[in-house]
Amino acid sequence: MSNADSSTADTRNESELAPEWQRAFALVEKTVGGRIVRHHRHPRWRPAFDIDVERDGEIVPIHFRGERPQVGLYPIEHECRAFQVLEQEGVLVPHVYAYCDDPAGIVMQRSPGRPNLATAESETERVTVLDEFLGNLVKMHAIDPARFEAVGFTRPANSDALAWGDFPRWQQQYEKTKAGPDPTIAFTIEWLTRNQPRRDEITYVQGDAGQFIFERGHLTAVLDLELSHLGDPANDLGALFCRDLSEPLGPLAPAVQRYAELSGREMDPHVVNWHATRFGICTPMSTARNLYSPNPDEPVQFIGWYHVYARMPIEVMAHEVGIELEDPPIPAPEPQRQAPSFRALDKLLAATRGADDFADYQLATAARVGQYLARAERYGPALESDDLDEAASLLGRRPLNWRESDAELESYVKSAPVEREGEILRYLYRRHQRQISILEPVLKEMQGARVQKFP
Repeated sequence: MSNADSSTADTRNESELAPEWQRAFALVEKTVGGRIVRHHRHPRWRPAFDIDVERDGEIVPIHFRGERPQVGLYPIEHECRAFQVLEQEGVLVPHVYAYCDDPAGIVMQRSPGRPNLATAESETERVTVLDEFLGNLVKMHAIDPARFEAVGFTRPANSDALAWGDFPRWQQQYEKTKAGPDPTIAFTIEWLTRNQPRRDEITYVQGDAGQFIFERGHLTAVLDLELSHLGDPANDLGALFCRDLSEPLGPLAPAVQRYAELSGREMDPHVVNWHATRFGICTPMSTARNLYSPNPDEPVQFIGWYHVYARMPIEVMAHEVGIELEDPPIPAPEPQRQAPSFRALDKLLAATRGADDFADYQLATAARVGQYLARAERYGPALESDDLDEAASLLGRRPLNWRESDAELESYVKSAPVEREGEILRYLYRRHQRQISILEPVLKEMQGARVQKFP
């Protein structure tokens, strides 16, 4: 989620903008003190614009970061305040020009650079940039928490609250929007409760740590502070193992050791893994409803996030308890009667062009849905049957269908004896691997993603 410069230039035409964006652009001109000469909307589900403002004969690069279509865990004003405090404390973040009330968003500096260390031009560049990020992370963790309390952040009241961080917010949101039973989420919460560490140091944490951009061998900005809060500094180390799934960071065990050297903190591997599990299950908690009512803007993306990030804490828990996980066999595809229609849809969408980058993005999104449905048609029935067969080994009988299986499994894992922990983890892993095998060609940045083990 970079605010890096975009190479696509759009000529400004305010008459084509929706009224809310005309209001946002007026605020940009007022606060920056110039005239907008170019804007480009990022082709993605979240509203964001790169904007060039001409001021005194020079171009000022601006990024407008809009609110999520559905407000997330915190309002975007929370993130804006975090950026402002971090800049004042010398952390390498973009300058904030203003907060926009309507539409909600941040008017901020457009820092140069790109995300994802997998695109580093050399191992030296990767190591240097990651080291610079870790230095900024240490700087964040050293800021007096009172600086953030002064702008509305909440200090954890006790050791339990410190360990769990903002997890209660995720859980409350999950329960409020829950559309059906989920044995993976239920089991993970039980495991986290049984293994909760005792913690005492409170710092500012980025939350979804590891998001930054770089250019020419150096870090240019730390980005995406929407999940930042006051909590356990180990939270951010665990979060790196989640971020690595979509933006590979390179070997993380040396990175944790380097953080320990820079900060003077000893990082207990069990605590880091507990936080990786805690944060890892948050994405499934926020996306599980998409299995029943898919996000209209990016349906496959959200379903992919659910399964890849549901598998992630399973792998970490299995590593912690010392069990091996095995991939399930994938059956040969069995085309159904609808196969020719799916092929026709794929060709139709491939031959269609949109009016602009955003329309092309929407068409590409529709094509991904078609590809996913075609694979679900070919592989889904056999994989679902295999899953029900395996569920029988836990439940003592074969459920009639996936809905019945989900409900019975959720109830079972909440009260299952610890002795069956390994069996449950193996089953849940294979359960998600079956769905990921259907999604794999359309997973984009998560294709082939695997969890790093620590230590």
